[in-house]
Amino acid sequence: MRVRFSCDIKLQSGKEKFAFRLSEQFKKLGIKIVSKNPDVNLVFVKGVYSGKINIIRLDNAWINLKINSGGKNKKIYKTMKKCDAVIYQGEYSKKVCQKFIGIHKINTVIPNGCDFSEFKETYVHRRPYVLAFSRWRPHKRLKEITNGFLESGLNKDYDLIICGDPDYVVKDKSVIYVGKTNKKILNPIIKGCKFVIHLAYMDCCPNSVVESLVCGKNILHTDSGGMKDIVKCSGYCIKDGDFNYKMVDLYNPPALDMNSIIKGYQTLVDRPGYPRKDLFIEEIAKLYIAFFKKVIRLKRKSL
Repeated sequence: MRVRFSCDIKLQSGKEKFAFRLSEQFKKLGIKIVSKNPDVNLVFVKGVYSGKINIIRLDNAWINLKINSGGKNKKIYKTMKKCDAVIYQGEYSKKVCQKFIGIHKINTVIPNGCDFSEFKETYVHRRPYVLAFSRWRPHKRLKEITNGFLESGLNKDYDLIICGDPDYVVKDKSVIYVGKTNKKILNPIIKGCKFVIHLAYMDCCPNSVVESLVCGKNILHTDSGGMKDIVKCSGYCIKDGDFNYKMVDLYNPPALDMNSIIKGYQTLVDRPGYPRKDLFIEEIAKLYIAFFKKVIRLKRKSL
């Protein structure tokens, strides 16, 4: 089978990072990655290949009422209508895309995946630590993450390591800001942590969470967006604001219950983790290939 990716295959943006991992695994499974004349063109947001089978991968719809989300969703809809099938990253992704973008009758749900072998080295810190990392924006809730950690009492025995440029900073020796990191630095930090905190509002299927789950880390997360879909039993879930499939003020998220955050910290510190083999990239690649073959069969029957 010959597969084309509509996006660059690099380790830059989230979609490109996943595209790189998927393409490398495809090669191991005998799939040829091409730039011309594919059997399947895998579309990342845009890039339909005329005259060939096009399958679009949709992670989320635009739901921020402070920008022209409706216009952006219409553009995605036009691309989707030119495609033969859709792959969603989770059940939330499917529901929110079908609500705000439209429905495609041929679809499936396949989450992002990660290569377990990426986590070889373990970061050695002065004492045990928990981890939070993101490109910090208001809906990522760094303030709640930090204050919940300090109020939980974990700071007596643990540090909180924060990766990325923070939008909220405290002066406490147990809160460590390491700034932007690359894969070489970040992966050992993930492997060495006790668990990961990701309290983002309406996040869909972040690579950082998939990476942590593959590495065997539990996730302190909210029940908004697609987090429940991918974390499942590998973490502690906090009730977020209700979402009734209407546009939201994304960067002004509802407040979380601090007692629930504190309980989450105190619960996960004693809970063992295990690698999530269902998110290993080899398993995800097999699901992609099986769906590609299904769509090819359906296309041939319709001719």
